[in-house]
Amino acid sequence: MRPTRFLAATFAAFEAVVVAAVGVAIPLIPLTILWVTTIDSGVQWDVYYRAAADIWLLGHGVHFTVTLDPALAASLNLPSIAAPFLLSLAPTAFALITFLMAMRLGRRTVEAEVRIIGPTSAIVAFALVSVAIAFSSLDSAVMPTLWRVFTLPTLIFIVGLVMGARGEMGRSGGRAENVKQRLTLWTRTLSPQVRAWFRASLVGGLGSVGILTSVAAVLTAVLFITRFPQVVALYEGLQAGAEGGAVVTLGQLAFLPSIVFWVVSWLSGAGFALGRGSWISPAGADIGPLPSLPIFGLVPEGQVAGGYLWLVVPVVATFVAARLVRSRLVANVYAQERGRWMLATAVGMAVVAGLVALVLSIATSGSVGPGRMSDFGPTPWVTTVWVLGGTFVVALIGLLTPGRSAVER
Repeated sequence: MRPTRFLAATFAAFEAVVVAAVGVAIPLIPLTILWVTTIDSGVQWDVYYRAAADIWLLGHGVHFTVTLDPALAASLNLPSIAAPFLLSLAPTAFALITFLMAMRLGRRTVEAEVRIIGPTSAIVAFALVSVAIAFSSLDSAVMPTLWRVFTLPTLIFIVGLVMGARGEMGRSGGRAENVKQRLTLWTRTLSPQVRAWFRASLVGGLGSVGILTSVAAVLTAVLFITRFPQVVALYEGLQAGAEGGAVVTLGQLAFLPSIVFWVVSWLSGAGFALGRGSWISPAGADIGPLPSLPIFGLVPEGQVAGGYLWLVVPVVATFVAARLVRSRLVANVYAQERGRWMLATAVGMAVVAGLVALVLSIATSGSVGPGRMSDFGPTPWVTTVWVLGGTFVVALIGLLTPGRSAVER
């Protein structure tokens, strides 16, 4: 290996370590500040480190089995709190940070012309560090699911790395360029109709979910503004002090991507749960008691004005996505075959949108405690069915609606 390639591979591995270190540092720094300000409490710093490491792992989909100390469990006086329970609701901001930083690293490794050894060294380094983080924070009271430790953080990193390298691989020469050329030659053996169908299905399905997610993000911001007094009241009720309030705020921000998708699930009509037996959807809300966390101040009391009229939002999002991909699809299919290709594209868009909804539902749902606290977020199969069915119907209408292009005349 040439010295320059060796150095580039070393730097790639170092940057992968930095990606993991930054993720752990985000919860560790405020927890360390909290430790310094409450140093007379007798709690050692390693407790805060284990908490930061567990938060980072939880954010990457690692589940934990929690067993509380009997004295603490008795003092809490909650049903089933003495028995081991599952902690699985992920603060997904950590996975998002890893994914975005891995994308940047993927571009850099390919630009440095270390097409194989660079990404490989980065993946190995990240995998070793993530496993080291898990084993350095092991505690009999909070035990991670080991197969998730060995797979999920590294898988998220690999997906980000590949996505980042994808745009540069074809220009980097060598083996990567040969792979791209072979893939291009293979796609050219397919008919123009199949290529147009595949592109329309993929772009249309992703576009539909993307537009809906953008609207959900705006609605989440509006909720923060309109429900701000309720959020502040819950902060005051916590009486956590400045340091504790800052830690609570950062913890809630880590769940912000999950909250945005909960709004997506709500807009789709499927809704989501805030505890077992509760449900929040456009039809109404049955919530029940919730922990006194400020973030729950965003949840409106009673039925939201408009009810199922909010389903117009995913309908418009899917219709717009279908219209955006329609013209190119029409230009590549024969007029007498247009109907069946439109039907196939509507099915393709629905499958793509449904798969995205399924993955995000699984990632943003889980348990935060025993009993009633074991069911938070959307139910994956329910959200998937609502998104898949709605996308298919609206996409078919959008695709079959005549346009004004010269091709159709």
